[in-house]
Amino acid sequence: RIGLEHLPEKLRLGSRVSNPSTLKEALSQYERSLILRVYEEHGRNKEATARHLGIDLATLYRKLKKLGIEG
Repeated sequence: RIGLEHLPEKLRLGSRVSNPSTLKEALSQYERSLILRVYEEHGRNKEATARHLGIDLATLYRKLKKLGIEG
């Protein structure tokens, strides 16, 4: 079975990989990359991911949806 962790980072992050022109874009790209990496490291376990990131589970759900990582 092929998972996101098997794909190159540019494909995992989709069209959002680029040279950011603003701090907001750079922070958004970094946030998405960090969340995705930690999410995959924890086997897509949302509770463990939220705990590792130091955020509420509800916050993680909102971020995953906003960042297009999970529907």
